[in-house]
Amino acid sequence: MKKKLGFSLIEILLVLVIIGILTVAITPSFKGYMLRGNRSDAIKSLVHMQMNEEKWRVNNTSYTTTITNISPTGSGASIDGHYTLAIGSASASAYTLTAAPTGSQADDTDCALFTLTYANGTTTLTSSPSTTCWQQ
Repeated sequence: MKKKLGFSLIEILLVLVIIGILTVAITPSFKGYMLRGNRSDAIKSLVHMQMNEEKWRVNNTSYTTTITNISPTGSGASIDGHYTLAIGSASASAYTLTAAPTGSQADDTDCALFTLTYANGTTTLTSSPSTTCWQQ
């Protein structure tokens, strides 16, 4: 009797089914890791904007309200493009900077908005809806 070489159709289909099940099981977990990893883009962009606000204030009578003056990219986008940056308000002694998720990062419902507020020498870091996003 002659030996058959190779794989049968059933064996190949079984392997494909196993790969499909593993892919379906792993994808949501992987996406969660990606979303959490991209949060650093908001943090580093807001810190960069804070440094630029302070540089701006050295030469001007108040903090700027124009995003292009302090944005790390020269526009309203964050460094890696996962967030839209904005200046909520600015005066001679205070400012509020925000980073809102955009694109696929908008699926991050745990940390949907990062806010950096500076007022009278004190910096306050907040996030919503979760309040622990800056520590992650």
